[in-house]
Amino acid sequence: MAKSTNSHKILLGKGNELEEEGSFDEAEKLYLEAIDKQPLEAGAYNRLMIIYRKQKAPDAE
Repeated sequence: MAKSTNSHKILLGKGNELEEEGSFDEAEKLYLEAIDKQPLEAGAYNRLMIIYRKQKAPDAE
């Protein structure tokens, strides 16, 4: 379980980096993979929501 938690955190970290660079599609893939590993952790869901909002209305944020 600890290994899964660590890989989840690594995926979130890499996803955050990609998101900051504007690579939303790549970040989305990592967040979805993180959700697959730890479906009860809210962080990846929150980041996906933010990405989807930015893609829908890029000037809103």
